[in-house]
This record gives sequence, C-alpha cells and structure tokens, in this order.
Amino acid sequence: MRALLKDFYPPCQNCRESSFEIFCSPCFEKLKFKSFCSDCGRGPLTAALSKCIPCQKISKPWNESYISFLYLDGVRDWIQDIKSNLRPERYGELKRSHLPEFNKKYDGLVPVSSDPRSSAKKLFCSAEVLAQRVSKILKIPIFKNAFSRREFLSSQHDLNRVQRLLFLNQAVTLNLQISESLPQKILLIDDVMTTGASLEIHAKLIKTRNCEVDVFCLARTPKFI
Repeated sequence: MRALLKDFYPPCQNCRESSFEIFCSPCFEKLKFKSFCSDCGRGPLTAALSKCIPCQKISKPWNESYISFLYLDGVRDWIQDIKSNLRPERYGELKRSHLPEFNKKYDGLVPVSSDPRSSAKKLFCSAEVLAQRVSKILKIPIFKNAFSRREFLSSQHDLNRVQRLLFLNQAVTLNLQISESLPQKILLIDDVMTTGASLEIHAKLIKTRNCEVDVFCLARTPKFI
C-alpha cells in the first residue's frame, strides 16, 4: 500500500519546505477529495460517482458526508504538525476555499469527542479546534461538549473498523445537559476519517435527539483500487 500511495502521489518538496502555507497550489488541486468514495475512501472512481457501488447499498446514520482533502502529503504533514507538535493555531490557515460546498444551511456544528487522556496531554481536542475554525468561517454556532467519553487504556490505532465500533460504543455517550439544547440541523465535525467508525457512533447518538445529521471531515485516508 505504501508503495502504491507513493506512486500515485509523489512527495512534494515545495510543500515540505514551506512553513507558511498548508500546501503549494498544484498540491491544493491534487489533494482535493474528489473521485473517491466519501464513505469508505475507495478510489479513484469514475467522475459520475461520489460513492462506490457497495457503499451505495449501505445505510449510514448521516444524510450527507463532506470531505475536503485526501490525507496525503501536504495535508497529512499539516495535520500531523498540529496534533504531534501541539500547534492548534495552524487550523487558522484553513480558508473558505478549502471547504466543500454544503447543500444546506446548518443550525449548529458539533465536534466529535476525543480520548480524554490524549486531549489532556495535548491540552486541546483537534476536532474541537477545527470546529471553532469552521464556525468562524461559516458563521454557524458551535456546540461543545455534546459528548462524554471515558478513557481507555488501549489505543485505536491498530483496530479495524468493527473493533473501533465496539470500542467507541462503550466509550462515548451523550452529555444530556448539552444535547437537550442541540438544534435541528447538525454538521458533525472531525479532522481525519480512517474507518468512519468514530463519526458513525457520534452521528447515531445525535440522531437519538431527533436531529438531522450531516458530517464534515477535513481529510480522508484513501484506499486505492
């Protein structure tokens, strides 16, 4: 898989050397999330498809899913710098042109929860800081702390989709005090989608409040076919 990714999107030296932009102009076009399935990440697809054929037959707890970028090269370096080097201010580099065109007006943005241990170590929740930036760009209110999440001693990194779903189903619950004030049309926010398990668990919880849910993820890990 690594060799295939390298062949498809060779590393860009301009992106890696720049400390002022997320990525260079050619990579901006190259790394836009297009021709890939928004639900599973498979691609490239034909131009007429936004989802692969198998995913078209699978029901999701959201109506629409929006993704800005493929999680590769300059985008991956940018997000890893934010999370690993503790630089949440770099989400300020996100511009309106980096966001997709949404099909409706939302009443509120809700960030997914994060592992309390990880957030305490970093002193910030990546999805929440991203949601704050999107809120500023779109002028839509953000509803923080809509979820409660208990700490787990293990990591999700080596878990497959089914294992992640079981893991998160035990860890994440609604914060009833906050969730009672949630508006009707919600855009659920996350930074990186790998298996989609986290978004699925959080979207299902929001739907128990009879809210309409769409999801926005800044970047999606692709699966080349």
